[in-house]
Amino acid sequence: MVLIAGWAQPCEEVPPTTKFGFVHYYRTGAVLPLDGTLGTGLRGYGSPTAPASFSVTIPMSSAMNRFLSALYGPISAICLVRTADAPLACVSIDHVAGLPTLAVAPIPIDDARVQVPVLISIDSGGIHPPNQYCGNCI
Repeated sequence: MVLIAGWAQPCEEVPPTTKFGFVHYYRTGAVLPLDGTLGTGLRGYGSPTAPASFSVTIPMSSAMNRFLSALYGPISAICLVRTADAPLACVSIDHVAGLPTLAVAPIPIDDARVQVPVLISIDSGGIHPPNQYCGNCI
């Protein structure tokens, strides 16, 4: 399991339906889970002007994660996003050889690991982003 915690804040007051999400990047493709299938789903802001904190646990050994890893290779990064192709903050997920552990560390939003296309959005929800965000932390 991987625990990711942080916060996101829009620059301007946003409608109550505005959400942010997390893209899971695998070696050859990425997934935007909208419904919590992979431990992350779309999150709403508790306030239209205050930071929204989050803490998500990603079950790396879940059946869905194993299925996606078989299709696209091992997971290599997760990004906080305002749209499927607009990462705000990212972390790498490195598999430590010979150990049942993962190393997680911040990476730039233009890192090569997050340059693969988002191929699947799980569920039928949607992200309704404002144009800019004031701050993000993951």
